[in-house]
Amino acid sequence: MIRNLKISLFVILFLGLGLSLVQAANIQEPFVRFPTSLSDYKDPVDGTLWQVLVSRVKQDKFNLFATVIFALAILHTFMNRYFNEIGNRYQEKHMQRLKKWEEEGKLRGDLIPVSFRATIFHFLGEVEAIFGFWLIPLFAGMVFVGGWGSMTNYVDSLAFVDKKYTEPMFVIVIMSIAASKPIIIFAGRI
Repeated sequence: MIRNLKISLFVILFLGLGLSLVQAANIQEPFVRFPTSLSDYKDPVDGTLWQVLVSRVKQDKFNLFATVIFALAILHTFMNRYFNEIGNRYQEKHMQRLKKWEEEGKLRGDLIPVSFRATIFHFLGEVEAIFGFWLIPLFAGMVFVGGWGSMTNYVDSLAFVDKKYTEPMFVIVIMSIAASKPIIIFAGRI
């Protein structure tokens, strides 16, 4: 019962986020430029690094949000081992449950011994995926502050104008696919 409730809440949250993004895409907002150009900041003359950072946060509050997201991504990177350990514990519990079901005759032969929770925690423990994962709240913040159009213009400028993130995005996608359970199982059978 509680598990079904959790799944239902997750689905509702996910659908709500999706619908809000669709709604945001249909609204025409004024264009907000991300990030603010360095020449647009009015930094204190001969200020310390801290004074410059505080001044830039006062001029553009999004700098604080982006800095917090970046700090959390770095912290997450250093904690990836713990996510993998949690994933291993979930996988072990899942395998014990499957063994119990097999002994009781409740296990179908075509089930692959994969735990969804273990897979999620292993994914959150993949160093290659961590910064890609933290793009989600960063982009959500960009949509909240500047609207859907501003965020998509920023991503388009990186991808097609400046070509700054094409290679890292390629690496994230390839490494995520390569670390997926079906690929690992397939590679193990070769």
